[in-house]
Amino acid sequence: MNYTQLRAFHAVATAGGLTKAAAMLNVTQPAITRQMKLLEEEHGVALFHRRGHRLELTETGETLYSISQRIFGLMTEAEDFIASEAELKTGKIRVGADSPYFILDILAAFKDRYPGVNLTVSMSSANDLFRRLREFEIDVAVVTAEQLDHEFFGVPYTSLEMVMLVSEGHDLFGREGIYLKDLQGQPIILREDTSTTRRLFMAALEGAGIEADIMMELRNQDAVRAAVQAGLGMAPELVGTPRIGERIHRLKIIDAPIICNEYIACRRERFGMRKVRAFFELAVDVGPFSVNFDDILNAYANS
Repeated sequence: MNYTQLRAFHAVATAGGLTKAAAMLNVTQPAITRQMKLLEEEHGVALFHRRGHRLELTETGETLYSISQRIFGLMTEAEDFIASEAELKTGKIRVGADSPYFILDILAAFKDRYPGVNLTVSMSSANDLFRRLREFEIDVAVVTAEQLDHEFFGVPYTSLEMVMLVSEGHDLFGREGIYLKDLQGQPIILREDTSTTRRLFMAALEGAGIEADIMMELRNQDAVRAAVQAGLGMAPELVGTPRIGERIHRLKIIDAPIICNEYIACRRERFGMRKVRAFFELAVDVGPFSVNFDDILNAYANS
């Protein structure tokens, strides 16, 4: 039995006749008759009693019709679900972020506009977020990067500059900025090896011929900030706007400014998904973009 045969049978059983069934499926009556004949002959069963122009289901036909009702009912349910998800009335979007500070406004705007869509958020390092995008574990990410590999599509959400964080009791506290040479001999607190911030910072020190005195490595930036605030050392951080209530002092790096971007990014082929585009569109609405969403669509089309 193939789908065409089952669809023809279901239409005849529902309509109670060949002519009405043909009209339901927008095909000719001979086409319906041929499919019914093939179905019965191939399986050696009788599905209808033919009483003149009227068809009545046999016992076998009744059982098959009960099954076909469930099958086509589920297909209708699936079609309704897909249509609803395409309109973002239901469904799920999986978001990744390497910092809570850049994503919260987007999440709030998305939930306000699409309340029926379930949001799941994973906080991780930039390196892990790109891995998870590659492996389809998340749909879109707000992530720090110098640039994106070709397999990803994205737009800069905001520009980030590296600063050094110090506590109020640190001997460099109160200065406007520092030079890289000022970091010689200072205890430094860093993220793990895969951290974008760490990679950029270490490259800058190496370029200046300075050896970092790494006294602690921590797994997330909140832990790094807590360690700095406790007076355990200095730490590099990529920052955008000041944070309300911040008790840590920021020092600009005067002689080697380090700039990169926070991106909204996804796998290139997944940008066509309605929910992913909707996330990009809201990011444009709430973020400090200098482009509009049409510019992003054009950039994707030409990439």
